[in-house]
Amino acid sequence: MYTVNRKAFPWDHTQALREDWSGLTGFLVEVRLSGHRVAAGMVEAVSSEGDHIWIAAEGVNTRKLYDKPSGYEVWAQGNT
Repeated sequence: MYTVNRKAFPWDHTQALREDWSGLTGFLVEVRLSGHRVAAGMVEAVSSEGDHIWIAAEGVNTRKLYDKPSGYEVWAQGNT
């Protein structure tokens, strides 16, 4: 499981589920599967269909692809 430095990603109560992933490039997000956080980081790219996102590599963690059809959810802070 991916761990997050809380100073780098200060999640708070304004975090909300994002149904539309198309405008999330550059945003800090949390990725969940079955209600459990599996990753957190900056969205590096979104597919043209808006159903796949790539979370940027950070430290020893490599760039990772997540997709809606597999059941992943993306949560982000504020109004995106």
